[in-house]
Amino acid sequence: MSHPDPEEIRKAAIEVDPEFAKAVARWEIEVGEDWRGEPAVFVVIVLRDADVARVWRTRDAFRRRLRERLFELLPEEYYPFITFSAESESLDPRAAAIA
Repeated sequence: MSHPDPEEIRKAAIEVDPEFAKAVARWEIEVGEDWRGEPAVFVVIVLRDADVARVWRTRDAFRRRLRERLFELLPEEYYPFITFSAESESLDPRAAAIA
């Protein structure tokens, strides 16, 4: 991959853990530059509100596995930034369960 392709990144993310990926409402993937002007890929994993509580504890393990996979997939100069959100925009898993 000479230039990161968001669709290839999405497919790689799903392959990392297909069961975790079932909890994802959408993948927001942008290729750009970080705050230093270095090449970066920004992946926001938006979780379904109904599934946040189920997968919240495993998100860090998923992030590590996805980052490892992206280091293999992306050109060397790109760094992957991976964050999580929920459909309701709350990062507190208890808020999704209460709503």
